[in-house]
Amino acid sequence: MIGKIGSQTKFFLVLFLTLLILGVDRLGFLNPVKDLFGRLSSDFRGVFYRQMVRPVGEAEQFKKELASCLAEKIELEEENSVARRLIGSGAKPTTNFSLAKVIGLSRTEAVLAVSDGEAVKKGASLVSGRIFLGRVEEVESGLAKGLLLGSPDLKIPVRIWSDQEEALKNRASLAGGILTVEGDRLLVKEVLSSEKFDLGDWVGTVVETGEVFLIGEIEKIFPSEDKIFQKAEVKWAVNPENLLTVAIINGND
Repeated sequence: MIGKIGSQTKFFLVLFLTLLILGVDRLGFLNPVKDLFGRLSSDFRGVFYRQMVRPVGEAEQFKKELASCLAEKIELEEENSVARRLIGSGAKPTTNFSLAKVIGLSRTEAVLAVSDGEAVKKGASLVSGRIFLGRVEEVESGLAKGLLLGSPDLKIPVRIWSDQEEALKNRASLAGGILTVEGDRLLVKEVLSSEKFDLGDWVGTVVETGEVFLIGEIEKIFPSEDKIFQKAEVKWAVNPENLLTVAIINGND
């Protein structure tokens, strides 16, 4: 009985103290105490939140670094691929190449990043493997602008061979003319009507080192209307939209 009375007393005492604290709090007497407790706990809460957030920030930074490494890996693989194609292209051992990254591209022009130490000159040939792309038009502060074969401002003297092997060995050609663009078509013009060639024959051009670099196969022939000249449409052997790295011919060592 005494234990029961003691329990009831404790209950009423706790209830009384709870009501008293709530009443004092409603009157605002506990505000200074709560402010003091908030200031004392703010440092602890800041450390706690930083520990919670830090792993997320580190994970995001890791993802960015990983993406950057993957992009650099792709660029290096492309450069290695271009270098391997150049080595296996049959170019002369003395031919001096520079590799340049494509940072801007259209059907007619390419903007290239080149090393400041590279001796790139205006008029230098742009190639991909053993395929001719165009010529360097401007060079300034580590950048070069190249005119591609799709540019109406670029006219290239070309020759026609029966196949790639004949062209790459620079044997006697079947015909010669000037490569230009008409709309979105590459055309060999000013070919004498007396010169005979066929569909599937290869068009190429002789670059500054004396070597032949290919352009593409003939897919249409337009007979001469004036009995003097004929022309042919050429399918370019490369898709310029896929270019990431190109080579610039700097001449012979």
